[in-house]
Amino acid sequence: MHITRRFSTFPVLSALLATLLLAIFVLAPGSRAQDVPSFREVSGKVVDAHHQPVKGAVVKIENEASEAIMSYVTDADGYFHFKHVSANDDFKVWASLNGMSTKKHELSKFNSKEAPFLTLELP
Repeated sequence: MHITRRFSTFPVLSALLATLLLAIFVLAPGSRAQDVPSFREVSGKVVDAHHQPVKGAVVKIENEASEAIMSYVTDADGYFHFKHVSANDDFKVWASLNGMSTKKHELSKFNSKEAPFLTLELP
């Protein structure tokens, strides 16, 4: 008695395709959890004690590691915006006008927000 085995290629091709798709997904840029954007934007508004916008306030953002400081003058509505802020460093952000300053806000590299919005209140 002779038994003939029939070999089907469908399961083999399915397994090969699944392995290929898994490899593409795992190796694709941006698919890994450790891929963190290297830059983020930080924006916000400077207000006075009555929560009114403050035009012309100087907002500073300081990199705590390098101690580099960038500054921005608020617009007529009290808004400020910093682009290309390192997402891999910690920062302090504050505003000042006419000798008054806001509290310094800490912006941690562990903060996952890509575009945090801060409200800075002058006394």
